[in-house]
Formats: sequence, structure tokens, C-alpha cells
Amino acid sequence: MATALRFSWHATCLTQGLAAWIMLTRRGTPCRLKIGVASPAAEVLKAHAWLECGGQIVVGDIEIESYKVLWALPSE
Repeated sequence: MATALRFSWHATCLTQGLAAWIMLTRRGTPCRLKIGVASPAAEVLKAHAWLECGGQIVVGDIEIESYKVLWALPSE
């Protein structure tokens, strides 16, 4: 997001997805924020958030096929 470049802090996938979800739902665009975790085979817990609108990922499109969805907003 262009706005993220103006701040000194690093915006995570969760903050970017949540901000986009708020902006889009306020405008009446149906979308779903998803939070998932990677396979537990790794020693470190890896989590990721992404936003889907109309079947397309609009925020957080990085290897989401390796993540299992734990939570979605709004709930599925």
C-alpha cells in the first residue's frame, strides 16, 4: 500500500489486511480477511493473513496454499 511507505514502522500482513478489510466493507464491498498457520512440521510457528474479494486475493498473496485457515472475518 502506498500509505505504508510514509510510516517509519513496518506494516504486517495482518495490519494491511485489516485496514483494507475495514476500508472495503465500509464501502459495501464483500470481502473476507483470513488468518492461517503453516504446517507444524517447522520448528517456528508461521502465521499469515490475507484478504479475499470476489475470489481474488487482494492483500497478502504469498504462498497461501501452505497455510491452513484458522479464522476468517466475517466467519465462514
